[in-house]
Order: sequence, then structure tokens, then C-alpha cells
Amino acid sequence: MAGYVKPQYAQAEKPRPAGLGLLSMEQQSLFIEDPDNHEDREQHLRQYPKHLARFFAKAYQRQLKAYGNKYAMLWLNKKMASITPRMELVMQQYADVTALFKMPYQEVDLMNGYEYIERVPKNETPKQRYKRIQRRVRTMKNHITPIAERLEKSKNQFKQLHLTPLCYQNQKQLKQNADSIAFIMRKTLDDYVDPRMEQAIDQDSAKKILMGGYQKMVEICEHYQIKPPYHLQVKKKKRLTASQIETGILKLLCPDFWFNKLKKIGARMKEHLSIAVGMVHGGTGGYVSNERLSAFKQQKEANYKFIKNCIITNILDENEQLELLDTWLKSSSNPKIRRIELMTRLSGFEEYAEAKEHQAVFITLTAPSKYHAMRSNGGVNPKWNGASPIQTQAYLKGVWAKIRTALSNRNIKTYGFRIVEPHHDATPHWHLMLFAIPNDISTIKDTFKKYAYQEDGGEKGAKEHRLKFDDIDKAKGGATAYLAKYISKNIDGAGMNDLFDDETGEDVRLTAQRVQAWASLWGIRQFQQFGGAGIGAWREFRKLGSIKQDDEIIDTIRAITDVGCWATYTDYMGGATARRKDLKAKLHYLINGETKYKEERRKIDGIENNINGVVVLTRLKEWKIGKKPQNWDEQKAQKINEKRTGSDIAPTDGVSRPWTCVSNCTGLKNEQYSKEAINRIKKRTNHNAREDHRPAIK
Repeated sequence: MAGYVKPQYAQAEKPRPAGLGLLSMEQQSLFIEDPDNHEDREQHLRQYPKHLARFFAKAYQRQLKAYGNKYAMLWLNKKMASITPRMELVMQQYADVTALFKMPYQEVDLMNGYEYIERVPKNETPKQRYKRIQRRVRTMKNHITPIAERLEKSKNQFKQLHLTPLCYQNQKQLKQNADSIAFIMRKTLDDYVDPRMEQAIDQDSAKKILMGGYQKMVEICEHYQIKPPYHLQVKKKKRLTASQIETGILKLLCPDFWFNKLKKIGARMKEHLSIAVGMVHGGTGGYVSNERLSAFKQQKEANYKFIKNCIITNILDENEQLELLDTWLKSSSNPKIRRIELMTRLSGFEEYAEAKEHQAVFITLTAPSKYHAMRSNGGVNPKWNGASPIQTQAYLKGVWAKIRTALSNRNIKTYGFRIVEPHHDATPHWHLMLFAIPNDISTIKDTFKKYAYQEDGGEKGAKEHRLKFDDIDKAKGGATAYLAKYISKNIDGAGMNDLFDDETGEDVRLTAQRVQAWASLWGIRQFQQFGGAGIGAWREFRKLGSIKQDDEIIDTIRAITDVGCWATYTDYMGGATARRKDLKAKLHYLINGETKYKEERRKIDGIENNINGVVVLTRLKEWKIGKKPQNWDEQKAQKINEKRTGSDIAPTDGVSRPWTCVSNCTGLKNEQYSKEAINRIKKRTNHNAREDHRPAIK
């Protein structure tokens, strides 16, 4: 027929599969872009938690846009084949932990295990069983009221949540699990102790029974790979004191203890999985996953808001108030102050070493390749053994322990600093600045080589990357200059404008926050001094400022710290290699009550002469934290105005800077100090220098 046009029918869209709305936005978007491969793709992605599935969906999307759906699907199949064994390596380490959280599902069985004087009918109907359980719950309330109430209210929730992995449980779920574990611990203790306690005839026998009950609780912890209180003593089969047994039991019975423990394990488990699938490497920012970085930033922001909205009040004089933020900014909690303090200590050690004619060597120590999840180019390392940053850190600490023991056996003494920082894939490595007698440097290097290459020392690249030595070249600025970059890079990135991180290629000031997030999550101490007097006593002495002390030794150290000379402080306290008990002064503690776990609450309140026992108090005020009043700015302005106009009101206001545990720790120099003490310092150090035939410390 003339003019007839055949109608064009649009191709029917593929029907939306059931459950599509439950997937991530990225997975839903992929269904629209590539519906043909949806089932095959989801067969891979559905086995992973949402945040990992989202990561792979984004990667698939990039492959799809670049090469098409056929190649993208081939890429995903290959990727899953390589990632699945890595996931299993990680899950094996947490398998027992996740199994523990099936326990709440068995809340009825938990109560069945508790002995009641009640006969169970042979042919019990569901209704009779329900009534019997309710009677048991009411009986349990007499023993552990809050836990029983939670169990009663949460039966259905437990059934829904019992298979939720620990790392993806929310606060409420973690709290429920913590309550359940505390309940299990209570039952374990009662089952062991109650039948035996009647046999106790004295304190020793009662202690033995309690220790047996605690050991049963510890066995549960060890089975689920959770470290119990005093795990090192228990592991080495050392005898615990009665107070330690009591504290350990109270902790294992406390839901709060378990909540904090599970929360930490869950966060680390989630990040460990992120490392396994390749979410942590230089191409993604390095050091930590972006999700963990976001959580760290949120926590820091919440902490800052809390500090900003609080004041501290003198308990004995409530007219004396300070902004908590002001005291925090003046303390070593402030990254800027912490960096300055570290540089002071390092430069002091360098000055001390020069006066003693000691030599410095800079050492970089790295773990074998099997501890690294990713290659330097961002590719997956097939040799990876599934180690977490904590396990790699434990390996490095083990190597260092062997080295120190070997050096000690040869009477070789060292002192200096250790800095721990992550590679781009979160694997830690060490930088050490060691000072020692020049004749010992060669032996120190040989000892490092012996133990650094002890494990997989013959593998490819070990000689080039495992261990590096740099003899300090004074022409380049000395030991302080070598470590300045690492200190700044791992704290706040200050003074490193336009510099880029060697590992990630990012601006150093931006990567500093990622490094902080990494150290916070894995509980890794970034900076550690070994040898010499501690920083704690230094801070307390600086609080004394220009106030002359009656005790000559304490007054001398006060004057040294007042002028900020770490080299003289180290020398006068006993030297960089002195044992702690041989130092001239130490911190003094006040027993300030006890915690809810019956542990002594020790609080620094001063310094003590280690020779004659004289104590000088440095913290003369007690402070309490409170919410900042709404009219705080008006009150502050009024107090400043009263002080300027010479009001008769006592000057104990929020303007003056009191001796608190947070203020005066910053190393601020006082304008005056004891001239007599300074003269004694110069006389003493110059006399010692002449005896040792070395240059005097000026």
C-alpha cells in the first residue's frame, strides 16, 4: 500500500529484578548501564558487604565506560578470583570473633543452661514453653536485671542480627552483643565458683578458686582470639595478685568493657578487609581507606566541639575558670606543641652526643614482602600473608627486641628515637636515629643485618629495601635535619609547603591527617624515645618555672628545664644510657581513689628526688570539666575589665593561667630563673667535660 510505513517498536526494557532497591546506588546504576550482566555481576558482589560491593561496582563502572561490558565482566571475574583468597586470609583471623556473635541468637539456650528448680514437661506445648521461658526471665532478673531485660526485649532483633559481621554492626547491635557476652562470662564464673566456694577455708584457698574461675573466663576469650586483662601474665603463667584477679573478673563481667573491645575489633576488622581488597594504596590516597579517614575526621570534629563548649573550674575556688580549648592549645595534645617538643628532644640528644663525641646513624627497617598487601605501583601483592598493620608492627618489634638483646649482651649501649610510619598500603616501617660510641657503629650495623634478614632474607629485593643505613652528614644539617621531615610529616605537615609525599604523591600536609588516622585506628605509637630521662618529668619540672626550690637537685633540674636545654637535662639526670632507677628524679604519683574495676587511679602530682626522696608538688589545684555558660563571653569580658580597672575582686578569675595538668606543659620560657642554679649547671657540666676530655655543653 502506497504511503504505508512499518511501525517501529521500541525494544522492551529488561524487568527490574527483585531486591534491586536494596543494593547500593552504584549497583542500581550498573543495572541500567549493563542489564545483561546483572545476574552474573551480582553473583560476585552480593557475597560482599555493601561498602566493598560499592567499591567493586565503581571499579566495574570505570572498566565498562573504558572498554565495554564484555571486557568489564572478564575483568570482574579475574578480580574476584584474586581477591577472594585474600578475603579468606583476613576472615580466618576474625572467624572465631564473628562466630561469637551467634551466641545472642541462642538466648533461650543461655537461660536453659542456668540451673532452676523447675521440672520440664515431657510433651511441652509451644504455649507452655513460652510461659516457662517467661518465668525463667523473671527469675534471671533477680541476678542480672538489665541484661535479662535486654534479652527479653531483643529476641527478634537477635534472630535478625546474629549473622551480621562484627565490623558492620551498629552501636545498638554492639551493645546487645556486649551485654550477652557479659552474661556468658557471669554464668561461666558462677558455674565454676559457686560449687567450690564452700570448700574455701581461708583467703588463699578462696583466691585459688577465684583464679580458677577467671581462668575459665580467659579460656573463652582466647578461644575467640580476644586478649583478656593481664593476658601477658596469664600467657607466661605468672601468678596474679588477688587485686589483679578481682580487676580481671570485674572487667570481663562488664558490658562497657566488652562494648569498647568489640567496637575496636570491628573497626580494625573492617579496615583490614579494605586493605585486602585493595582499597588502601597510593592511588586512593594511601595509609587508610577513605571511609576510615572520614570517620576519623568526624571524631576529631566532635572532640573539638566538645572541647570548645567546655570550661574547667577550680574545685576549691569556683570563681577561677578557664576555657578548656585554651588549656588544650597550650598542652602537648596540640600537634604544633607536640612537634616543637619532639624537635627539642631530638636536637638535645644531638647536642648531648656531640659533647660526648658519640656518632649518629640513621636506620630504616622494613618488613619482608609478604607483610605488604600491595606493590609499590598499586597492584596486588600475590605474596601477601594477610598480615594487619598490628601484626607487621609486632614483627618489627620482635626484630628490634632481638637486636637490643644482642647489643646488650655485648655491653653496647645506644640511645635515640624511633619513628613508625606507614607505607602507602598501611604496612608500617621504622626509622631509627641511633647514637653510640663510634667504635660500636660497625657492630650495630652487623647486628641489624643479622636479624633484619633472618626471615626471608634471600628473597628478591631484600638487600635493597629491607634495611638501609645513612651515616649522618653534618654538612646536611645533622641528625635533627634528618628526622625533621618525618616528625612534621607524621604530625601536622608544618613547614612542608609545596612538598609531596614519596609514597602517595599527595601534598604532605594532607597526608599527615591520613597518617594520624592510621596510627589512631591500629593503636601504633608513632614516636618513641629510648634512653635518657623521660618527657613526663621534664614537663612537671617546667611547671615550677622561676620558683626557686629548697632541694638543690630539684632546683638545678628546674633551672635546666626552665631554659629548655634537653642536652643538659639528659646529662644532669644521669646520662642517655642510665637505667631508670639511677636517674636523679622521677615523677611522683598520688593515689586518687579507684576505678569501677577496683584499679588504683594514679595521678601525677609532682616530682621526687630519687636520691633523698624529697617531693615537690607541681599540681596544686584540682579542676572539673563543665559546660560553658551561655553568657561566658560577657563574664570573661567583665573579668578582664575588672582586672584592668583595679577592682578589689580577687584576681582568681578566668584570665590568669593556673598550674594545671594541661597548661604550662608547652615549654613556654619564663623571663626569670635562678642565677645560682644556672651557675651550678655550667660549673658542673664544664667540670664533667674536663674529666671526660670532651667539649663542654654551653
